[in-house]
Amino acid sequence: AALGVSGICEVVEDHLAGMFGPLSTLYVNDPIDGEAGTLYERERMCENENSVVHWVFVNGKPAGAGTGTLSLTPAYYAPVIGRDGVIGVIGVPCAQGKPLAHDSQVFIGMLSSLVALALERQSLSDRQRLMELEAEKEKMRYDFLRGISHDLRTPLTAILGASSVLLENGELLDSEARYLFASDIRCDAQWLMRMVENILSITKISDGTMRIEKRNEAVEEVVAEAVALVRNHFSGINLSVSVPHDLLMVPMDGTLIEQVLINLIENAAKYAGVSPSINLLVTADAQRAIFSVTDDGAGIPEEDIPRIFDGPVSGSAKTGDGSRGLGIGLMICAAIVRAHDGTISVRNRTEGGAEFRFALPRE
Repeated sequence: AALGVSGICEVVEDHLAGMFGPLSTLYVNDPIDGEAGTLYERERMCENENSVVHWVFVNGKPAGAGTGTLSLTPAYYAPVIGRDGVIGVIGVPCAQGKPLAHDSQVFIGMLSSLVALALERQSLSDRQRLMELEAEKEKMRYDFLRGISHDLRTPLTAILGASSVLLENGELLDSEARYLFASDIRCDAQWLMRMVENILSITKISDGTMRIEKRNEAVEEVVAEAVALVRNHFSGINLSVSVPHDLLMVPMDGTLIEQVLINLIENAAKYAGVSPSINLLVTADAQRAIFSVTDDGAGIPEEDIPRIFDGPVSGSAKTGDGSRGLGIGLMICAAIVRAHDGTISVRNRTEGGAEFRFALPRE
């Protein structure tokens, strides 16, 4: 019933200690060629213990007192042999350097067979878990690519259509119409740029190269920049904003927090239903600045809430055209906020809709 290799070692060593003394041990790695001898610090039974255990790992035979190898060693070492060779070594001290009794050697041999079964079972379990993780990663990659292909196709189609009209019928349009088409192209191109920034942020998060450069920023200015960019892309958005009357300065990377706000507001605009009412509220206490984005949509499926910041979610929430949401924007939000030593959460409101909230430390 032991969990993990360390659990197996503890159980085996506890039983050996009761019979042969507290220095009894189970090695699961070659102390010379492997990663480490045991999984935790302990006292050695002899000065050359690493060399003796290494010899047993290499040769698959007992060594130490009462054997034909290193017989002056005041301990007995027996191999734990699995299907693919030696996978461990059991070591027990010998009282006053005397050889172990034959019955004790037979007992250790029997015990080593049971230990081999336990270690191999754990190895199979670990390998199965790795395979499951790889399968989950592949599924996430598939969902990621599927989501990107859809999210990029929509603005690209709009840009292609608007530019085609300008090129083919530009001379038939008045200046106001041409200006509107050009504005639409610019707006969609800006959205694509933010999408690319999101994707680049994902790669930085994955390889651990994201760096946070904090400076004291006025929260009102960061919020204003984010809201202006969102309103350019969602012209008919019903968005209300409330910030503290007093100047609120918070140490942050303003560009990254702006990206968090844009992602949260756009998420509400895209997935909260037709013409949702969205509210961005900023409050503060002595320790934190708290940002809240709420909507009056249908909310989030309860089964999706625990993993909504982990990446693409294949839940029931859909965009207006029936496609499933991508979810990478929320994953980026969580990574940025946590990199600021902040917290982020989501809940369904009792009055309807969802609330995304994150808090940043003021110092």
